[in-house]
Amino acid sequence: MNEDGILFLSAVLEILFLFSTAFALIVLWVRFRTKRSSREKDGVASGPRRGGLTDERRKE
Repeated sequence: MNEDGILFLSAVLEILFLFSTAFALIVLWVRFRTKRSSREKDGVASGPRRGGLTDERRKE
């Protein structure tokens, strides 16, 4: 394989690596957000929202 082919293959592999890393980070971020929001719905939330008004009380 000549030098140009190696450079092209290297660039393609780098792009695939970057896209797969970005995809994995997005998946982890979405899973974290859904876990946190489901915990808040169950009433297990921590922090300042814990003792706040419920959704029904907020609407009034």
